[in-house]
Amino acid sequence: MLEDFKSLSPDERIRHAEILERYIKSLNTGASDRRNRWYAVKNFYEYYGLELPKLSRPRMSRLFALSDADVRRAMQLKPLELEEVRKLV
Repeated sequence: MLEDFKSLSPDERIRHAEILERYIKSLNTGASDRRNRWYAVKNFYEYYGLELPKLSRPRMSRLFALSDADVRRAMQLKPLELEEVRKLV
């Protein structure tokens, strides 16, 4: 895969980023998990001295927007109470 990436022209390299984008969009997880997975793959490329093409800012914003799961989780979880905070500290 990396050898293939090295041999591609800059215009063709965007396909790797688009495949990663499709994979991230297919996940039914929260925004932070999607962001972690994106940067794990991005760092893999960088470790081998390769750079994934950057997606536009609006595409990145849509990719990491809050999911329905994030919204439901925020609504279902009650705020921490003072005693719970004291236990944590």
